[in-house]
Amino acid sequence: MYEFLQGIIPNVVKTFPELTKAFFQTLQMVGISALWSAVFGVFFGVVLVVTAPGGIMENRFVNSVLDKVINVFRSIPFVILIALLLPLTRVVMGTSIGTKGAMFPLVIGTIPFFSRQIHSALCEVDKGVIEADLQMGGEDFAFYQEKVPGAMVLLGVRNEACDAVWPQHHGCYKVDESVLVKGAALHVQTALDFLGVDLQ
Repeated sequence: MYEFLQGIIPNVVKTFPELTKAFFQTLQMVGISALWSAVFGVFFGVVLVVTAPGGIMENRFVNSVLDKVINVFRSIPFVILIALLLPLTRVVMGTSIGTKGAMFPLVIGTIPFFSRQIHSALCEVDKGVIEADLQMGGEDFAFYQEKVPGAMVLLGVRNEACDAVWPQHHGCYKVDESVLVKGAALHVQTALDFLGVDLQ
């Protein structure tokens, strides 16, 4: 087998140890760079969506600045970006050559593209789905309290005697219905207190 490979790919056989080392170095560079790019790319992509006009954390300044920074870095050819980042790469990685020296430019060069992909994907989510999530019941009533003062009471959700111990949205969730009368009384009394009515 060795003689056969030596006959058809002599240079590969001769440099096989170096090729193996280079292969694993490539996996290391791509793997670590992809991990960091995914982390920061998801973060910046989500920030772009939530700070956009009409977003749940609308901030036009942050959105505009981040959008422009991403566009600028996406437009820089990677070879030029490597040269521009040489001084910073030496500071961050301790070297600008080799496996370590290649990782930092890879991360910086990939984050803008990944951020834009995340941004585009999230923008395709139907706005009705987001609005429905914000307005559905349970603990999401907290969103109403951003506009109107109020209080939330979790009634009958903790009674081990009837297995009412599961959190909301769990498949086994149940309510201790024996306390619903007290809950109704609590609502009535809250309304009476608000109106200043004393029935005694």
